[in-house]
Amino acid sequence: MTKRLFPGILLFVLLVSAVVHYSQWDYPFLYIGYTLLVSVGYLLVFLSTKRGSVAHFLLIYGLLSLLIGFFLHTFPFSPTVRLMLSGEEFFLLLKYALINLIGQEFISMREKDFILPLVRSFFLAVLVGLIINTYGFSPYYSFPTPTGPYSVGTQTYEFKQDYYHQDILKLDIDSVTYMYQLFYPSPSQAQGSPIGFKGLKKIQTHTYEQLPIQAGESYPILFYSPGAGGSRFDNLSQIEELVSQGYIVAALEHPYLTDIRYADGQYLKAYNFPKSAHPSYDMPGLAHHLRIAQIQDVADEVLNHSTEGMDSLFSQIDSRQVGIFGWSIGGSAAVELCVSNPIFKAGINLDGWGFMELSPGKNRFQSPFLYLRSDVKPATRWDVFGTGKSLEDVWEMEVRQVERERELINTSPVPVFAYIIEEAFHSNIRDHGLLGVSRLGPIHPERCNEIVSQSVKRFFDQYLKGDSQEDFEEWAETEEELVRTNRIITRP
Repeated sequence: MTKRLFPGILLFVLLVSAVVHYSQWDYPFLYIGYTLLVSVGYLLVFLSTKRGSVAHFLLIYGLLSLLIGFFLHTFPFSPTVRLMLSGEEFFLLLKYALINLIGQEFISMREKDFILPLVRSFFLAVLVGLIINTYGFSPYYSFPTPTGPYSVGTQTYEFKQDYYHQDILKLDIDSVTYMYQLFYPSPSQAQGSPIGFKGLKKIQTHTYEQLPIQAGESYPILFYSPGAGGSRFDNLSQIEELVSQGYIVAALEHPYLTDIRYADGQYLKAYNFPKSAHPSYDMPGLAHHLRIAQIQDVADEVLNHSTEGMDSLFSQIDSRQVGIFGWSIGGSAAVELCVSNPIFKAGINLDGWGFMELSPGKNRFQSPFLYLRSDVKPATRWDVFGTGKSLEDVWEMEVRQVERERELINTSPVPVFAYIIEEAFHSNIRDHGLLGVSRLGPIHPERCNEIVSQSVKRFFDQYLKGDSQEDFEEWAETEEELVRTNRIITRP
């Protein structure tokens, strides 16, 4: 290796470390993006040394992963290191290594000597195709097995209605199409293959399409709202656990706020609208208010069908026992809806910021509520929250919100709890943390997922089902990672 090459490799290591550390990529983009960056660097090394192999690629990838693990100060919890330590990742890495070899073959081609590299490239491409067909592009992972007596069935629904939210998002459209997915208890033993997590077949869930609903009973219904740019699957492991215990869950997609692939193939990208549609550019505020309006639209649709007896699935919804929970900004929406809309009888905010303008003398929770917060916050001046504000501005905004929410908690006439999961980061509170490929805190991801699932289940059991044997507060006090507090967020 030449002396000129060493500074370039060092610079590349720092570049990859910075990109992985500061990026907002989530699964599978974090892994794919990081690997592509390694691939570019690997080909640069090949161009300088004219040497390369699968073993070299895996060695470079492994060393960079270890360096980044130490750089993040979370080794061995760095996403890349966790992937390297998983035996399931071998074929995933092998695919990228072989693709790099194909790139080398094309680079090596000469005008008088291109037949042999072309033949080798063809056979390498066939091998890569076979591996992708067998193992897919994503790592294999199986969701935690639900503990309840029911199987988890699901059906997806769409409905169109007139667009009347021009006061929030000024779009020149006549109608909007909503998509939501119902998850419901089923007595049947699951047959065939479960649905994939966000369409990734190698992530095994425990949810099956077109199962019959458990007949003869009615079930509380919970509405789930994902985070900004997320999807209805963000907290699927919690949804599966709830359904297995006898709940129906309606998980929403939010037009213009989450990426949606409709049944007819139409694709609606999140935040794909002109800035002129919202002249103040207050994107968090826009997303918050539009999300609340959309949740109420879908809730009205579902609950109307439940009273009309649309079919056996909707007729078994107990419209008197309605709850709501959400992750990130979806959790913030749950706060406002449990303050303003009496149909929601209990709610949970999974690590969501508050974007509503609270007036504690006027606004109070009308139903029991749980704040479940992460603990670890990134100490950086970068716009890690995607708010368009500096970190200092973000902290000032959060301090004001904390004071409002603390007073709201203390003045509400219903039980309101605030707990922090120690050593958990924002992505630990959804399934991306469980998959180990988002930025995570030091807490073990599976342990954090168990705490979130049990917190959600036990809280709704007590305040929607009236299960006096499962006192949420008493259980929470026994979990050492759960710390009860009115402190909504801590400054690093």
